[in-house]
Parts: sequence; structure tokens; C-alpha cells
Amino acid sequence: MDVNTTANRAYANEYGVQPRAMDLQRVTAAQLDALGADLWLLTPPCQPYTTGPNARRRDTADPRAASLLALLSPAAGLPAMSRPPARLLLENVPGFVGSGGHGALRAALAGAGYEVREFIVSPHQLGVPYSRPRYFALALRRPLRFPHAADCNLGPMEHPPCLGQGPGRLGATDAEVAALHGMPPGWADRAAAAGLSARQQYALLGNGLSVDVAAHLLAYLLADLPTE
Repeated sequence: MDVNTTANRAYANEYGVQPRAMDLQRVTAAQLDALGADLWLLTPPCQPYTTGPNARRRDTADPRAASLLALLSPAAGLPAMSRPPARLLLENVPGFVGSGGHGALRAALAGAGYEVREFIVSPHQLGVPYSRPRYFALALRRPLRFPHAADCNLGPMEHPPCLGQGPGRLGATDAEVAALHGMPPGWADRAAAAGLSARQQYALLGNGLSVDVAAHLLAYLLADLPTE
């Protein structure tokens, strides 16, 4: 589910499934239980926790943090659910660590009986020529346990190169950016055919995460499940 209608349109075009548009600030534990989800993948807004010269980093005072706080609310969110998910993955910027939102996440997961592993991972650690460090929290609800320590350095590149540079080039194309993010081949062409402009594609990718990193960490999160 996503409140971004452009993201929902792109997802429906790629996978044939229309995501739900739900206001998480007003969600109840009963509504979350009704979803029957065994796995939650969360990418809450990063602006409240972004660091940098022009970043305000208002943390939980930022209105954009409200959806995550509601989802973690002891009264109506994850801790109040009768059937919480067995597994959870959350992604955000490194500045999330030590924030009020981070504290709320850890408290909610601990109170709901989860074992948590936390990482700062960049695609270049997995051999992708792209540096984009991001915070990830992986959680298993007891009695599930993580089987071993995760290795996020499968093929590190010490100095990831910049693509799209050279005579007459000012930056990467939408297809190049999509490839760096690990999107399926031809994603940019299919998105364009569905009516998404290059600007909209760049915006979605800029707000997205590395598919390669997410896939690597999800394999770790799901390692106890049998494979076909």
C-alpha cells in the first residue's frame, strides 16, 4: 500500500496488482489484523531524519513521521495487534538511527516480542557500482530466530564509479538509474508506456531503495523457510 498515486500506478503496471491507498495515521489494529500479512516491508518517509546542510531533521515533530508513529502506537498499531506479522523489514536513511522514530520502533518491536537485527548497507557492498547507504531493521517474532550472522560484503567496490559522465553527458538516464536500483530490465520503457514521464520515474527511483540490497536482506530474513 502507498499514498503516492504515481507509485501505485507504476506498481500496478509492472505487476498487475493495484496497491491499496490507506492512511496509516488513522489505521487501527483491527484493520492491520484483517490484512493477514505475515511479512511487513516498510519504507516510511525519510525527510524527518535526513541529515545534511539544508536538512531540518525535525524527527518526530515532522508531520511526515506521523504515519510510522501511528503504526507503532501501543494503543492502535503493531503492539496492539492480535495477529502481528512474523517478519518485518524497515528501511530509512542512516540519520534514522538514534532518532525518536528509531526509539519508537525499537520499543514497539521489543514489546511485541521481536528479535531485531540492524544494518547500514550500501549497494556497493554487494558489488553494485552505486553508493547509497541506508538503514535497515530486520525483525523476527519469537519463537522465530535468526539462524546466523548476515554477510553484507559479498563483493565490495571501494570506489563506486559514477555512470553517465562523459562528453555531452550530464547525468544518468532513467534506464541507467533504474538498472542501478536493481529494477527489472525494461522497467523504464514500460513505465513510459504506462504514461509516467521521465521526471516521475526519476522521482520514484529517488524515493526508492536498492532492489539488490533489499533482496539480499530479505533472503536472510526468510532463511528459515523451506525452498522449493
